[in-house]
Amino acid sequence: MSAIDRAFADQFKYLSEQLIAWRDVAPKLQPLADRLEKMEIEPRFDGSSLHLYVTGDKKQLTRVWRMLRVYGYNTSPENRPKDKQPSVCVWFDHQDNGTRVYFNFTSTVCKRVQIGTEMREVPVYEVRCE
Repeated sequence: MSAIDRAFADQFKYLSEQLIAWRDVAPKLQPLADRLEKMEIEPRFDGSSLHLYVTGDKKQLTRVWRMLRVYGYNTSPENRPKDKQPSVCVWFDHQDNGTRVYFNFTSTVCKRVQIGTEMREVPVYEVRCE
């Protein structure tokens, strides 16, 4: 068996395992996955949980966060997004069925803001040719 054949066999085995795992939890996760797709969010499945990678503004963050709560997913209060935080990575657990969702949000509405000044000597250079 060549290296290419082995690579395909490994990929086939991995995908078969993923499919079996998905079929076990699909009745629990499919309604959430369908709703996310309607919101133009593509959920990923890793064999045991859904993974969501979302970008957007505060409104989008709030929309997805609330939707996860409506579908029965909770996270601990200390995982709540901090104000002005550029990203959030958190696990949500379902209160009844034992499924998990990994939520990774990155804001697309960030700007560079001056928060102070400091005075220090810095060498200054210029290019001189002879």
